[in-house]
Amino acid sequence: MKVALLLSSAALGLAIASQPHINAELGRRLASPLGAACFSLAFSLALLLAAAALWHRGDVNLTDAARAPFWVWLGGISGALYVGGALFIAPKIGTVSLFTWLVAGQMLGALAIDHFGLFGAKPLDITPSRLLGVAMVLVGAWAAQRA
Repeated sequence: MKVALLLSSAALGLAIASQPHINAELGRRLASPLGAACFSLAFSLALLLAAAALWHRGDVNLTDAARAPFWVWLGGISGALYVGGALFIAPKIGTVSLFTWLVAGQMLGALAIDHFGLFGAKPLDITPSRLLGVAMVLVGAWAAQRA
């Protein structure tokens, strides 16, 4: 099961690697990079609404959602920032540089989230092997952008 999840994660990564350039091309054709980001996110919303209609069980509790901590809404903001930012950055620095630095930032953020138990995560210690893994990603990001 874990291998399937790891391979699925890699497949998602492969799909995500194409997104900035696809959105940048749409932005060129629309003469609006932000318009392309809007189209991309609107299409994502349509797909998710269709999936929710097909597979959702039970009622959506908007009252409980309204009482949730403020940070539950940050996922949508970070998604929009990623889609908008990546379509501007990828054509300028290349896909590898964009994604190695994205992963480096994600690793640093993940280390902090795990260590402090942010956003409801189970706290996990910073271990030497975890630090080594993050350091290796940072060295990889540095090396990739030097090419």
